[in-house]
Amino acid sequence: MNTHFDEVEDEDFWTIESFVQENFRELPRPEFEQPQFNPEEYDRVEIDSRRLFGNQDPWDFQPSEQDLLDIESAFQQGPTRSSVWQNDGRSSPWDKCAWYQPVHFFGPDWGIYIKETCVFRSAVRYASFVPRHLQATRTSRDWFNILSMAALFVYYLHEHYHHRVESLGFRLHVVTGQPLYVIYKNNVYGVLKRNLHAYPGPYINGWDPDEQIEEALANANSYLQLGSQTYKNRLFPDVVKIVKKALKSEFPYDPPGYRQASRYLTYERFRAGQNLLQARVLAGNLVNTPAKEWKCAPGMTKSFYGNRSKFWAVVDKTGRCRFPMI
Repeated sequence: MNTHFDEVEDEDFWTIESFVQENFRELPRPEFEQPQFNPEEYDRVEIDSRRLFGNQDPWDFQPSEQDLLDIESAFQQGPTRSSVWQNDGRSSPWDKCAWYQPVHFFGPDWGIYIKETCVFRSAVRYASFVPRHLQATRTSRDWFNILSMAALFVYYLHEHYHHRVESLGFRLHVVTGQPLYVIYKNNVYGVLKRNLHAYPGPYINGWDPDEQIEEALANANSYLQLGSQTYKNRLFPDVVKIVKKALKSEFPYDPPGYRQASRYLTYERFRAGQNLLQARVLAGNLVNTPAKEWKCAPGMTKSFYGNRSKFWAVVDKTGRCRFPMI
């Protein structure tokens, strides 16, 4: 079975930016709260993904003494998870650590944004899942580097799925002549996002935020794609197994919508969920019966950019970036 359903690159992607400029020149930001980079609060650095994917050895993230102590402490502590989600009227944990700025709304500032500090925190959490019999097979520095790379890929794969949904929107626009992605983002995704902030209700239209299937599939995409050869080659099978175990343990404690990832952790279930999402993007409404004909169009969510998409590290002001930079 071909599992590489996110690594397709279209050399004509930049014609899409031109398409947006011609058709959405006056398009406002989405009506819901869209995470976005704040240059007054942080700096951004474009990540050189070729150095992440192209080298044989893991990237050296130059861990500090404290980083290494944190790895050793995680080994001793054993499996942990990040804090259980609680609605506090703010963004979800995912939005605080990584987000996707769509071309439709952000033009040249589009891309995947990932906070460096979150990557290193996730690496330490993954270290708590390393079995005792494997802990001595690498140095603490090597564990920090390989788990940081894994964490970076996890965030990347989640956000890259949002790019794939936008790629679907472009294809539907060409076919129908309608900005269906914009309609979907405001009328479906955005409503469910606002309902997440209103958890446990009352909800707009009565829509349960657990219906936020795009976020569930984005989580599941991280889990599934880590098992593809592309990532196994960079992370090694034992590391992939450790990180997938950590992700699977975390999903049930994620925010509504995101936590439904557990329903889509096989390729068959993932494709069924994706058919439902595609139907919702086309309808611009919360339809719940996926059309069977989506099986005849399996390439609708292929990304215009694979792992060379615009990929930004978000770092503290005047902070030192430890990711490979362009």
